[in-house]
Amino acid sequence: MSRSVQKYIDTVTKSEKVYQIFSSKRSKYFNALKLILKTEPKIYFEILEQYCDSPRSNHRLSPKATKHIMQKHKDKYWAKPELYGGALLHLPTLARYLSGGEVSDLVLRLARAQYLAPWFALTYKSAEPLLKRINKKERTILVKQIFKDKSFGDLIYIAPYPLPKILR
Repeated sequence: MSRSVQKYIDTVTKSEKVYQIFSSKRSKYFNALKLILKTEPKIYFEILEQYCDSPRSNHRLSPKATKHIMQKHKDKYWAKPELYGGALLHLPTLARYLSGGEVSDLVLRLARAQYLAPWFALTYKSAEPLLKRINKKERTILVKQIFKDKSFGDLIYIAPYPLPKILR
């Protein structure tokens, strides 16, 4: 069944008309994929990591799916933390599964990850769910470092892993 779903999504993305129908019901399709997350996670992650919604559409996984991923498949997050944190996972839920130090590291990675520009641009508002996880003193220092001083290291323009195809 799961290979059929992957084949279906591959087909949908090749036809403009079919894609428009798919896009209008995207959340329903991805909700249906939750079953695959639990039964065949490898296929689920192939689909999730291969296709992403239109730039900055802010279609992230649900808190429940994010919780499941962080509890059962945290290795997927750690393999591509910028992609999962910047474009895929529900940030308030993600923050609950990371330590303060891990959140600080993720926010710094997101600040440098220019290759995520089609999906994510780091602003205080976008980082706020993560920043709330850090203690006040460290948060103040990090916010100043990133948003005021802009001293977070060299920007990275080429992703260290394959990025998803952008669906129109």
